[in-house]
Amino acid sequence: RSSGEEPLRLMARVVTENRPWTEIVTSDTTVANEILGGIWPLDYPQDAQGWQEVRWTDGRPAAGVLVSNGLWWRYTTNTFNQNRTRAAAIFRLLICEDYLARPVSFGELNSSTEDDQAEMILSDPYCLACHSAIEPVAASLFGFWVARQYSAIEMTRYHPEREPLGPELAGVDTSWFGTPVYGLEELGLTIAADPRFGRCATETMARALWAREPQVEDVSTIAELHQHLLDSDMQIKPLLLAIIADPIYRAGGLTQQ
Repeated sequence: RSSGEEPLRLMARVVTENRPWTEIVTSDTTVANEILGGIWPLDYPQDAQGWQEVRWTDGRPAAGVLVSNGLWWRYTTNTFNQNRTRAAAIFRLLICEDYLARPVSFGELNSSTEDDQAEMILSDPYCLACHSAIEPVAASLFGFWVARQYSAIEMTRYHPEREPLGPELAGVDTSWFGTPVYGLEELGLTIAADPRFGRCATETMARALWAREPQVEDVSTIAELHQHLLDSDMQIKPLLLAIIADPIYRAGGLTQQ
């Protein structure tokens, strides 16, 4: 439970302290309690108790939840997947692009081995529709590559020396939708500068408070709410206040079916 709460509590702290939402992907800190402080490489105060904002001591970059043990224990990978599931999670959670929900069309498949399938990912046009974006981001996450599954040391620590394995094994350079990035810190900064990041935060908060999915007719409302976020230097509290002040929330919208 503590590990699962780690990335969530970092995001909560960013909100309650009126820090820019971009810090969830750029912060050099995380949040941990005495349980995590005793098993993870953190500068958790020796005699402290409860949740504290702390720093990692294993050389991982400053990239907020992108370097969170809690997040990557939730979204795991294996030797064939090579962080692709994790890249898809980044797209879904941070820019509201759900690649796993997209319809997939395949041409004639003549593959029987993992090597054949890995080659198709980088060459088949049906595969490239998604993998051209997924592969370069997945390649940037190899600091979390686990050499031995279920090893406590492997799973709790970041491995900076494994970062070059990503481009080598994936056969692509690291990038964010065509923009080259070098390391997770630069990936976090690039995501923070992506206009889809703030819009996704707006949609996510609206979805939670409206208790429904945004519809086509909500496009102009989402745009106005997103502007509140931009005008407040990416602070979430003004966005939340704007959402609950809007007629969609206040005038019976939650009870209409």
